[in-house]
Amino acid sequence: RVEFKCYERIYTIKSKDPSDIKESSLISSYNNFIRFKTLTSASDAVINYVTKLSIFDEYTLADYGIHASIDGQKLETKYNTIKARHSSKYYGLGQGVSAYTLFANCLPLSTKIIGANEH
Repeated sequence: RVEFKCYERIYTIKSKDPSDIKESSLISSYNNFIRFKTLTSASDAVINYVTKLSIFDEYTLADYGIHASIDGQKLETKYNTIKARHSSKYYGLGQGVSAYTLFANCLPLSTKIIGANEH
């Protein structure tokens, strides 16, 4: 019996569970692949480090504070994902997602990936 945490849930794998995926493959995937929580933690660490650099203040263009903006992009996906959608307008015969990014002082502070059909 093996327990592991994924997306804030605890899953228990029992040998009698019906699955064609080996237990070792599940554990390896959990330990070796990027997860949303670890990716955002790493991104936050980089952003926090950069904001402490002296050059960060040089990008403050306004006297009243930091200027921020949001940019949206349509990105074609190579693989099928839960968010990827077909849209002939943006991807031709392919599929993709929309990425919205909040920038402040040239740093991407936050990004949200949504399906091409979501607004």
